[in-house]
Amino acid sequence: MSTTKDLFITRRSILTAAALGGLSLITPHGAFADGYNSETVEFLAFPDLSESDVEAIVRQRAEQEAALIIEEAMSSDDVELYATRGRPSYSTVYGSVQTKASGWHDVAGQPPGGIHIDGSGSVNVQRYGGGSVSVSVPLPNGVGSIGVSIPLAKREAMATGFSIDIGGAGFWKVTANVEHKVQPFVVYETVNGVKKVYKKAATNNFFRLSLGKRKVG
Repeated sequence: MSTTKDLFITRRSILTAAALGGLSLITPHGAFADGYNSETVEFLAFPDLSESDVEAIVRQRAEQEAALIIEEAMSSDDVELYATRGRPSYSTVYGSVQTKASGWHDVAGQPPGGIHIDGSGSVNVQRYGGGSVSVSVPLPNGVGSIGVSIPLAKREAMATGFSIDIGGAGFWKVTANVEHKVQPFVVYETVNGVKKVYKKAATNNFFRLSLGKRKVG
């Protein structure tokens, strides 16, 4: 088997496994800027995949969720009603995958006056645990929007795989921006030729954590 074909199979396997595993099979420990002089550092959920590949995973997850919604709807239909209202059918319309962010914010769990650094050190951060913000995502076909939550980052004492190095004595604040990939979709129900919205939904998946720092004292 050629090397090109091997790479294709590996990539396809990663995409499928990640979709089935909820984007959690690959540990997001990929830093793309580091060192004490770096102002920001980034961690991607899938450092070895392109952004379009990640969006393909997000789409696969949405398709799986839509299939479950339709399966549950069909299993709950009252067969006796078919004689009077007809047998329903279901379809799904997907919007485009969108990147939604928390916006830059001070990481939760830091002292009000900042973290004291004696010479140099690092600060560990978890990408969630500091609360959340709600963002609006437009749905396809102009049927409104849906709100999704983006978590806010929190400082952690233990190693998390997410950290930023700080070089320079003083008091520092760590900031963060959490980005998710969101796939909105709408499930429709059609009965006797009449089509209506059955369910509005969206998958919401971690994509990237960016950490920054600023000296406050």
